[in-house]
Amino acid sequence: MEMNWTVFGLSLALAHVLAWALNLLIHHLGQEQDGYTWLLVVIGVGGTLIISLTTVPWQYVFAILAYFAASGVPMILGDLYRTMRSRRQARLAALDEARREVLDDQTKKAAIRSERAAG
Repeated sequence: MEMNWTVFGLSLALAHVLAWALNLLIHHLGQEQDGYTWLLVVIGVGGTLIISLTTVPWQYVFAILAYFAASGVPMILGDLYRTMRSRRQARLAALDEARREVLDDQTKKAAIRSERAAG
């Protein structure tokens, strides 16, 4: 298969522009993208594979996709697990803090009642 270098160059330029666009989207999402890193990687890799179809036979692209899937699924599952664990720990910490505040308020009120009763 003869390489069409013009198509190859244009597809590389398109991949580069789309990568910058995805980077800009990630920048604007800020902390909102927390927990979705795996999805952003999948979108970037998927876009690259789709663009590569302009110059690479689909059988090769499919084979590379299979390799990315084989090596990427454990990373996806790991990221999901770490995100869920981190969010759960944050919720538990917030609950503990709220409990401490309630106990502090109750202790202060009890002290005030004791002072009034004694005084």
